[in-house]
Amino acid sequence: MSIRAQWRFGSVAAGVLAVTAVVAPRLAAQGGTQALRPAVVERSRLEPARSVLGTLVGTWRFEIWFAGNMSGPPDASGTRVVRVLFDDLRVEWTEEVDHSSIRGQGIIGFDPRGGVFFSSSLYSTGSGGGEFMTGVLAQGEPVITFSPVALAAGASAEQQQMQSSVLSVLDPRHFTVAPLDRGWRAVYTRQDSVSRAATP
Repeated sequence: MSIRAQWRFGSVAAGVLAVTAVVAPRLAAQGGTQALRPAVVERSRLEPARSVLGTLVGTWRFEIWFAGNMSGPPDASGTRVVRVLFDDLRVEWTEEVDHSSIRGQGIIGFDPRGGVFFSSSLYSTGSGGGEFMTGVLAQGEPVITFSPVALAAGASAEQQQMQSSVLSVLDPRHFTVAPLDRGWRAVYTRQDSVSRAATP
């Protein structure tokens, strides 16, 4: 993780702790500790989610390498555009693959009630079915591990790894997506100016 990303996520955590340390003693005397706790917990969940989703907003150039070709020219490339959807906890994306009719679109969002991310995607090729996943943000890092909502009955551990993926924000200009089985990896490079935060 970059120094800037470490600082940003560390600052959020430090800010929440500082507010708690200063305000909690005053509220305790007024019987207000119980009211503070849910707000602090909610902020500690929402701010990292907002930061990750806000970083994803913009126009990206992606390159994909499949297993066996991890250092040569990419096997595929294209463009992804990510926009805010309704509020700063949901984004939608569209994707086009170079020199191909393949198109894709999807949504990535955060559910504050469950404290988890959700993702859906649909491509113009394949069986025509969509992909639905839930994700968990790593503690203190802009890394989301997504797992399929439903697996075929009797799916092996290998199939589960193949269908699960990790989205890692490296810095404001780069993020990667790769399955747990490392069968491929996609590197996204920002093409527009750096977006500070997603706004509706």
